[in-house]
Amino acid sequence: MRMIVDGGIKIFYIMNFENTLKQCLLTYPSIYPNALYVYDHLFLTIGNGYEWKDGTLVSNENYCTNVEDAIVKNINFMLVDNNEVLKRMMTHIDNALEKTVERLIRECVRPSFHIKERMADFTVPDWYDENAPHKDFNKFAFYTLSKYSRLYTMPDDVKNDWLCAAKKMVKILEENMDKVKDPENLLPVIKERINNLYNERYNKLKYLNDIYEITGMDTEEVGSGCHSWFQDVYVCRRISDGYTRTFDSIHDMRLINLNDYKEAI
Repeated sequence: MRMIVDGGIKIFYIMNFENTLKQCLLTYPSIYPNALYVYDHLFLTIGNGYEWKDGTLVSNENYCTNVEDAIVKNINFMLVDNNEVLKRMMTHIDNALEKTVERLIRECVRPSFHIKERMADFTVPDWYDENAPHKDFNKFAFYTLSKYSRLYTMPDDVKNDWLCAAKKMVKILEENMDKVKDPENLLPVIKERINNLYNERYNKLKYLNDIYEITGMDTEEVGSGCHSWFQDVYVCRRISDGYTRTFDSIHDMRLINLNDYKEAI
């Protein structure tokens, strides 16, 4: 994490996507039960406190970086910062303190110790809380896509990890269109742009000791006779001598970033 000062007024915390995801889940476990909620907040929610700088989404809020800090922050918020609210509650609700502590443990303490599982959890719930008295206010839905969404305003110089996260966000939206509001039909436009950026950067692969550039797609026959079939293949050019060959799968061979490519050559 590094800090930058904008105009001597705002301090922004620059982090890679994984750290941003982790810190959001740690700092606000009741708001972000799993990774899906963070993705929705970062890429879709307007006025979320984040803005694009140096190819990453940055915020001027200092988030918790470990489990201990997260637990202390949430205890302070629920039992110290809001003590006046708690006192008023106790005049009207029996066992208010016990109920508050129970909620603190359930929504903040336990989730903090399961941060890795939550970072990999993209479950789309039908309800945020099945036991809530007003279920209509707890039904999950993605924030409405608009031209102000950070997913739409993503810059061309977006960092690779944030680009991959944005690509995943598009896939999540496509898989849950019944919960997505897209009145301007922006998702196809966003998807095309992200795919173009991704393909421009991730178009080289390493096979054995050679580096190949992906130049296109083709279809070739596999097998022979009645046992043959056709499959899609990637047409690749070996950078060292221009030799062209095809690969039926490249997912395990694609270079992670341009630095890997520079090291390879």
